Amino acid sequence: MALLREYDFEKEPVLLDSIRFKASDIHFDPTETELSIRFRINGNLQEYTVAPENIKSNITTRIKILAGMNITDSMRPQTGTLKFETEGKPHNMQVTSLPITDGEKIVVHINNYDNNIKSISKIGISPEDTDKIKRLVKNQEGIILITGTTSSGKTTTMYAMLKEVNNKSINIISIEDPVKVKLEGINQVEISPEKGLNYKTALKYSLLQDPNIICIDNLIDDEITRDVIRAAITGRLVISSLYTKNAYTTIDTLLNMDVENYLLGSNINGIISQRLVKKLCPHCKTLAPATDYEKTIIKQMLNKDVEELYHAKGCEECQNGYLNQIPVIEVIEINDEIRSAITNKKNRKTIRDLLYKNNNTILKDGFNKVLEGETTFNEIIRITDIKADLTEDDKELKEYILGNLH
Repeated sequence: MALLREYDFEKEPVLLDSIRFKASDIHFDPTETELSIRFRINGNLQEYTVAPENIKSNITTRIKILAGMNITDSMRPQTGTLKFETEGKPHNMQVTSLPITDGEKIVVHINNYDNNIKSISKIGISPEDTDKIKRLVKNQEGIILITGTTSSGKTTTMYAMLKEVNNKSINIISIEDPVKVKLEGINQVEISPEKGLNYKTALKYSLLQDPNIICIDNLIDDEITRDVIRAAITGRLVISSLYTKNAYTTIDTLLNMDVENYLLGSNINGIISQRLVKKLCPHCKTLAPATDYEKTIIKQMLNKDVEELYHAKGCEECQNGYLNQIPVIEVIEINDEIRSAITNKKNRKTIRDLLYKNNNTILKDGFNKVLEGETTFNEIIRITDIKADLTEDDKELKEYILGNLH
């Protein structure tokens, strides 16, 4: 694989260059003879450069010092944080180290957020789903869950929602690990277990401060999930996130957490599930005839006929035809029919059918974005989870997709 560039380690900082390349992560992978450095750009790891053996330990030590980690301990995993500014923009980085056979693997996760948090309508969500989210955050109580896998854009959506509701007439408390960017007008609590401040403690004392809205960036376990749901009973709006693949698996996961059906059914207002796909570069995307495979899948998913689709090409402005990432999303407003099904312990198929009765799935939103020229057909196939996204009713479609994967 070709390197993104040759590098002068004596003169140029890797961390600064990662910002120029709009990387989300930096991976420092030691081998017996060198240190491989990779950037994650638009969701994919790319070989950035290679550091020779004589300086690989210096780079590892330097990063650990900057992140406030113990440089004398290379045998145990560690975490740290690193902050700096470029061109007036703050960048917060989470650093983790992991002992492996050839040294310490370091991963730096770059929180690419600045103080100009985008509104809901500006983060790549359709107008229909934007209106749904705005309706959800107008509620004065209940729970809204933002779900997805790691690096699916949940924090961006969460911050956009907080921006939507933020005003001086209400008290908003946000509990985060860590705080990605400071939001004016919002009381942000940064989790610090070593100082005795964990999620449970932070939630307990936040409730004593009479908040109108509580935001918790991650439901990390069954206990905090149950505490959060009970917090909504007290008449607050709670916004939080969960690692699940879509709205249906979110309900299924919560029920398996021994959350009482009546509490879940009566308090959950909405589920926003999302994944990230690469956004086509507007400077070089090109139209090409659709293949039979593409036509068949889109007809099955959207009941639309297509003759041409946009494809990635590549130019000086982008990385292989793509520029940044956008969310594909499903927004479910929990109505009385769904609440009743959850509360009365209806079977999983019934709940799933009700969730998607009048709502687009992630895949439908994704293929709509394909038709709009925002992303490519292959990107939607890439993020498709056959087991989670398609049901037994989609057996033929499953087999068709699996039979044509290369």
